[in-house]
Amino acid sequence: MSFTDKAEDRVFYGDAGCGKTHLATAIVHQACTRGIPARFTTASNLVTGLRKAKREGRLNRESAALRKTTHHRHQRPGLSAD
Repeated sequence: MSFTDKAEDRVFYGDAGCGKTHLATAIVHQACTRGIPARFTTASNLVTGLRKAKREGRLNRESAALRKTTHHRHQRPGLSAD
């Protein structure tokens, strides 16, 4: 999993129940145990959070906080597995 060393983002998508969340949380856990800051979220939660931050006038702060995290794992439900 060299992408964790390179701080590359990953997006997992596929049908419900295929293991996206399990895989993403395992990778984030591994990164954290190695001292690498990481974050997992669903695409829906990410968009909802950014919309809320924009409404509340704190989009720049929220965007900066996202950029500080080395790894991001996003889940897009309902698409074919990659």
